[in-house]
Amino acid sequence: ANPFKDYYHVIIPYCTGDIHTGSTAKTYANGNPLVPVSSYTIQHRGFDNFMVVLDWMKRQRAPEQILVTGVSAGGYGATANFPWIEETFKDARVSLLADASQGVTTEAFDNGNPGRNSWNPQLAPWVFGESPVMVPGNQLMRSVAQAYPRSKVAQFTTNLDIVQIQFYGVQKQYYPPGGTCPNPVSDWNQQMLSALAADSADLKNFRYYLAP
Repeated sequence: ANPFKDYYHVIIPYCTGDIHTGSTAKTYANGNPLVPVSSYTIQHRGFDNFMVVLDWMKRQRAPEQILVTGVSAGGYGATANFPWIEETFKDARVSLLADASQGVTTEAFDNGNPGRNSWNPQLAPWVFGESPVMVPGNQLMRSVAQAYPRSKVAQFTTNLDIVQIQFYGVQKQYYPPGGTCPNPVSDWNQQMLSALAADSADLKNFRYYLAP
């Protein structure tokens, strides 16, 4: 009964710390006294890796249907890179399912350096605009759904996703001006619910599933 039992699977591993959108190398100061180095460099090359895979896909048999999906950072990567897949395979029916990547982030993280700007994120300008770091995290899927109304897009999240909540708490604490956040669990939950309600009310091609 699995609708994807006959699909080919193309899996992009993740080790770049940039939700599959980066295209730069970034040197950071080391704040861990247990590690005897003053700085370290991360290769934020998630987007570069994605484009290599996309180029390989173009050389294979043209697909009729594509599901772009991912979990956590992979959910963000699936959403952010969805436009490149849509434009590459114009004759295919392309759908999006993002898991655990609701996009409750702070403005300081979204457009700060350090923050998302550290990755030199490569977002499709015809969907997200010419300044990708100014796109709020919770607007990524909305932007995709609006740009491709014939495609089905969906979000899965749990009501109290501890990993998403922890990342949000870190952003509030370490990316000033994050502001005070006495209860990041409640704060994240309310923003998540508000975004899902707004998207489902406005977007005919958007669906979501909220698990306990």
